[in-house]
Amino acid sequence: MRICYILQSLNRIAPNTVIINLALNLVDKVEEIYVISLYKSKEDNFKQLLNANNIRFKEYDSQLDAFKDLSFLSILIQRFDILHLNQYKSNEIGNILHKYKTDLKVVSTCHSEEDCEAEALSFVGNAKTASIVRQREQQNFYKKHHRVFAVSRAVKEYLARIDCLNVDVIYSGIDYARFPSFKNKLGSKSIEFCQVGHLMPLKNQIYSLELIKFLKQKGLNVNLHFFGKDEYAEDYVRFLHSFISDNDLANNVVFHGEVSWKTLFEALQKMHLLLMPSITEGLPLALLEAFYFEVAAIVSKNGGMNEVVLEGVNGITVDVNNTHSEFERILALCTSKRYLEQGKQAREIALEKYTSHVMAQSYQAQYLRLLSDSN
Repeated sequence: MRICYILQSLNRIAPNTVIINLALNLVDKVEEIYVISLYKSKEDNFKQLLNANNIRFKEYDSQLDAFKDLSFLSILIQRFDILHLNQYKSNEIGNILHKYKTDLKVVSTCHSEEDCEAEALSFVGNAKTASIVRQREQQNFYKKHHRVFAVSRAVKEYLARIDCLNVDVIYSGIDYARFPSFKNKLGSKSIEFCQVGHLMPLKNQIYSLELIKFLKQKGLNVNLHFFGKDEYAEDYVRFLHSFISDNDLANNVVFHGEVSWKTLFEALQKMHLLLMPSITEGLPLALLEAFYFEVAAIVSKNGGMNEVVLEGVNGITVDVNNTHSEFERILALCTSKRYLEQGKQAREIALEKYTSHVMAQSYQAQYLRLLSDSN
């Protein structure tokens, strides 16, 4: 079996991380793996991993450059059995390459319902129109694929809403073997919360700030750490800072910005609770990464997060539109310190169910089934 993956870039965002983890797990089980990246990355992490595992890859400066190189790609694709596409822009060029080899099995992974649907709800004017057009294009792309893999049942339901029915759910997996050794958490006088993700309305960081304000008023010693870029929604970021200033939270909230894996993992060793009150999510890898470090989770009931957060076992799910009663539940969780035991359960569940090895086994079985069906 020979597999070609097309990624949007080799940056270490969640969708790319899933596919790189998959490739690294399958490289010794198949004849060949090749990775095409449509945009140049300034990061070297994935490039070094691919080189270290003898996985060849080609990185373009832009999607346009990839289209200009169709003569090369149309020849390259002839030796592969599976073309696995990842994210919106790879679907465009992948469907074109399929025309050059019609017996090629084309599959794709959909990571989040927010790709188009949430945009159409939040955008206005020309941006809204563009988003709606993009959603229709995505619908047409997925319909042409032999199989579409959703990272959660929530994403599968989104695909059903755009009439994409040839879908299987394969949960994302983490290559925990590359993680630092876990150290037992030391005693702490404070409860350390964190939220990982870009600062933007869909991630709902204001909910986290309101929670910290509430817990502080109840007399708890709490701190909140934000990890993620702040350049995508400047008005929203200013709003967050104003809320902090207006409610005397400057000593309780830290903005770390985008950090390296090493820095994030060192921080997670000291965290107790991960907050993910997002308006929509597919299955965020930050959730699975936090589990490894015995960090229990408080997540919204939106998207696929409540498929891996088992109520009262490795965290709790909350209705982000009902802050009063939910904040009281979180207060009870904090005062009882049940989050410590939930963190231990989170780690056990992650190491059992959400490893890249488990994920790769599922993908490999699907690839083999597709190839078998064509014989």
